[in-house]
Amino acid sequence: MILGREGWDTARIMADNEAGGLVRALMMEVIQVANADLAAAGARALIEAAWCDEMLARTGSMGAYRTSTLRDWRAGAPCEIESLFAEPVARAVRHGVSTPRMAMLLTVLRSRLP
Repeated sequence: MILGREGWDTARIMADNEAGGLVRALMMEVIQVANADLAAAGARALIEAAWCDEMLARTGSMGAYRTSTLRDWRAGAPCEIESLFAEPVARAVRHGVSTPRMAMLLTVLRSRLP
C-alpha cells in the first residue's frame, strides 16, 4: 500500500536496500519509544538496539508474507491505524522522543486509507 500500488510483501521490502533501511529506521524509532515507556514505568531493563537486527533476520527467514495492515487494506477491511501507528507516535510525543519516520508513515497512511 505504501510501496507500490498493490503493496510489497516482506521479502520484496527486505530485498530493497532503501525500503529495508526505512524499516530498520522505523524499528529503531519504535525501540526508542518503547524504552521511554519502560523508563517512565521504572523498568531497569531496556530493549537493546541489537533486537532490531534480530527481528529483521527472523523476518528474512520466514519467507514472503504480507503484513496484517496490507492484508486488511487489500481486503477492504478497516486498518488498525490508530492502535498500530498513531498510538506509538502519541507516546513518542508524550515522552519527547523524535520519531520523524513514524510520524511520516502515519501521515501517509491516514491520507491513503479510509
